[in-house]
Amino acid sequence: MNSKRLLTIAVVLGLMATTGLTAFADDSSNTSTTTTPATTTTKDQIKTIKEKAKADIKALKDAAKAKKQQDKAAQSAVNLACVQTAVTTRETAVATAFDAYFTSFKTDLSTRLDALKAAWALTDKTARRDAVKKAWSDFNTSNKNDRTTLKDSRQSAWSKFKTDAQACHASSSETNDTSSDKSI
Repeated sequence: MNSKRLLTIAVVLGLMATTGLTAFADDSSNTSTTTTPATTTTKDQIKTIKEKAKADIKALKDAAKAKKQQDKAAQSAVNLACVQTAVTTRETAVATAFDAYFTSFKTDLSTRLDALKAAWALTDKTARRDAVKKAWSDFNTSNKNDRTTLKDSRQSAWSKFKTDAQACHASSSETNDTSSDKSI
């Protein structure tokens, strides 16, 4: 029950008690010659009832607040197993990206080797110079594309990790150490 509803119920009960006790006091005054003690007692009883209702409402509000804080803490607690899975996924993706990069880089080196050997087999000096330039240009272009693919793959892995870590309720200050990954 929410606190507004409890307060409303307490007020209604207090009014009912006040009305009932006042009516009782009025009935007593008709049969009794002294009405002051009955009225005083009735006012004291009403005051006591109101104070008890306020105390009960405060206790209920405090209990509801504590429960809400416990629920919030439970929801925001870091799910460690979830973060471990997210880290595993990220690191596997980064390792796969590096594997692909190094495989492609080795292919680029092999292609450059073959192109340079073929260029140095040429007897025409101008054709040889053009072939050597082309071998190096092709290698640099291919290697640049490979580095871009590696960078994009790493960024994608980290982006997915950030999303997964948020779902695990991990704070970004605990999980956001991309500066270490950018060293290569």
